[in-house]
Amino acid sequence: MAARSGGWWRCVVVAGAVALGSSAWAQQGGGGGSSPAPPAPQAGPGAGAGGGSSQAGGRRHGRRGRHHRHRPGHILRRFDKNHDGALEASEVPARLWQRLQRADADGDGKVTRQELARAIARRMSEHAFRRLDRNGDGTIDAAELAASPHGQRIAQADTDGDGQVTRAEWDAFVRSRAQGAKQIRDAFRAADANGDRKLEATEWPAGASASFTDVDADGDGFVGPREVARWVRAHGGQSPF
Repeated sequence: MAARSGGWWRCVVVAGAVALGSSAWAQQGGGGGSSPAPPAPQAGPGAGAGGGSSQAGGRRHGRRGRHHRHRPGHILRRFDKNHDGALEASEVPARLWQRLQRADADGDGKVTRQELARAIARRMSEHAFRRLDRNGDGTIDAAELAASPHGQRIAQADTDGDGQVTRAEWDAFVRSRAQGAKQIRDAFRAADANGDRKLEATEWPAGASASFTDVDADGDGFVGPREVARWVRAHGGQSPF
């Protein structure tokens, strides 16, 4: 279960912190940074007229398709030729490996799913901060906070109360939300008595901060990781448990 749901639970991290900064964080556009950018899609034989890049295809897949490309699981399925759960230089184009190898935290010559997920999360965080810091001075000041629809929540990162959020404060804010996401994940797993990766009303934790029906957005009688992520996103990173 842990390996399969990792991407979803990292969405909770981003929903709780990074997404507060910009509705477009997941587009991964522009800018440098120390973390490797997710690999861009390569045009296949079907690209062009009638292919995957057609206007109809774009409408069909939309934002969901673009975001899906940046999930660790999708990247591994695409490039992990020997199916060992990690990427190495022989499996990816040389230029891409120059970026990916920076995610190799333990220096073993391989980039695991966990290392890739952490690198993507860092990249998203960096990108969100840059979009918030409109004047590029390295801080999110009062005017920039006011310009964000989530400014009040982002202002929680201003721990010294000087009216602006520095990069260090932002990073600490994201880390704290990541820890909160881990607690949400652990609470979900503890409640999932039958291990089917969804919660029934009878499995919903007693004393949870949100009711089962509030989180069961589609009303099908089950709550899955995606519905938890949506609830967290709508409530500023709070846990429903």
